[in-house]
Amino acid sequence: MKKTIISLVVMMMGLTLVADTPITSFKALVWNSFINTLVEIKVDIFYQEDTETIYMAIPDEKFPMQITINEEYRCKMYNLIRRFERKYRNALEWEEQFDLELGVLPTAESKFKRHKTWHKSNVNSSANFFSQNAELHQFILFFSPMPSRTDRDITRDGFKLYFWADDIKQLEKAFHSKEYKKYQKKTEE
Repeated sequence: MKKTIISLVVMMMGLTLVADTPITSFKALVWNSFINTLVEIKVDIFYQEDTETIYMAIPDEKFPMQITINEEYRCKMYNLIRRFERKYRNALEWEEQFDLELGVLPTAESKFKRHKTWHKSNVNSSANFFSQNAELHQFILFFSPMPSRTDRDITRDGFKLYFWADDIKQLEKAFHSKEYKKYQKKTEE
């Protein structure tokens, strides 16, 4: 009996570790208004076995959040990243600056944590190309405010994720279909 209980505990710990292992990660920048500068964060993409969903986990001291990534969202994000890369090459070649919207992402299921409670919501997002100057360019993801479905008085503010052009390859890889296919193969084995 004791061996059975120990085996179950070890097995549950193993499942927890698998569920918490990211498919991939990438770095992003967020604006910190307290110190008035961009700070680097690590964004993870996870597969949640019990609901069979893929989500992007964005850390935050007050409101960590998760955005569900379905195939439509993944594909649109990948296409916006590729569009950014084309504009980036043009900006460098032509020595120009751009400030333009690259496109809008589909509305996604999301949830954010406030204190110890997770609140479900939806999030709208879009991507922009922004030039600091003729040589320094950013891919910016805008996320709308997210009101809780159960209590409209609880809302996670909208925010932005910034990516320097040098770091865009990490983001592109994170949303490439090969990453998802590799992970799906691992879970099927």
